Amino acid sequence: MATPSKPSRPAVPALFQVALAPVQAFFRLEASSGILLALCALAALAWANSPWGDTYAAVFDAPLHLEAAGHGGNFTFRELINDGLMTLFFFLVGMEIKRELSSGELRTFSRALLPLIAALGGMVVPALLYLVFTHGTPAQGGWAIPMATDIAFAIGCLTLVKARVGHGLVVFLTALAIFDDIGGILVIAVFYGTGIHGDWLAISAGLGAVLWGLNRFYVRNGLWYALVGAALWYAMHHAGIHATLSGVVLGLA
Repeated sequence: MATPSKPSRPAVPALFQVALAPVQAFFRLEASSGILLALCALAALAWANSPWGDTYAAVFDAPLHLEAAGHGGNFTFRELINDGLMTLFFFLVGMEIKRELSSGELRTFSRALLPLIAALGGMVVPALLYLVFTHGTPAQGGWAIPMATDIAFAIGCLTLVKARVGHGLVVFLTALAIFDDIGGILVIAVFYGTGIHGDWLAISAGLGAVLWGLNRFYVRNGLWYALVGAALWYAMHHAGIHATLSGVVLGLA
C-alpha cells in the first residue's frame, strides 16, 4: 500500500521569486531610474526638513576612513556619494556619449558641435543675467552658481519621457548636460579653486594619456582600465579637481 505523500510546501526560493517579481517588473521599466530618483529626492527633502533634520546632517557628515594598498584618506558619507558613486554615474554617461560620437547621433562634427554650443550658451547666459542683477554687490562673486546643471536630475527627468520623444533629442540633451557639467567643473577649478596642485594635475594628464593609449592599441582587458581609472580618480582628487571628471575620461577612453 502506497504511503500518503506529505503536502508540499512552497520552496523558499520560490517565495523569494514571488516577493521580488514586482521589484523586477519595476526595474524593467525605462522610467524606473527617474521615478526612483524623484522618490529619493522627495524622501530626502522630507527628512531634512522634518523635526529629525539633525539626523540627516549627522548621517551624511559621518566620517569614514578608506584605505587600500597602504594609501587611504578620510571622507564623509556625503563625499563618498558625491566623489565616489557619482564617478560611476559619469562613467556610464561618458560611455553613452562615446557610443553616440562613434556610431550614433553625434558621429559627425556638426552634430557633436550643436550640444556643445548649447551648453556654452546655457553657461554664459545665466552667468551674465546673474551679474546684471548682482553687479556692485557682494553677491556678484557667485556668478558661477547659475551655470550648474544637475546632470543626474536632467537625465532622470529624460527617462520619464524617453518613450515619448525621439532618440536624437535624448542624446542631444544628455550631451548638453554632460558638456555643461564638465564646463562647470572647469570653471570651479579655474576661478574658485584655491588648492590646485600642479604635480598631481600632471599625473592626472599622464594617466589620461595611458587610458587613450590602452584604447588606441585595442586593449580589451577591463582590469587595466579599472586600475588606471582608480589611479586617475585618486590623482584628480589630490590635484584639487572634482574627481567625478575621471569617470567621464574613463568612459570616453
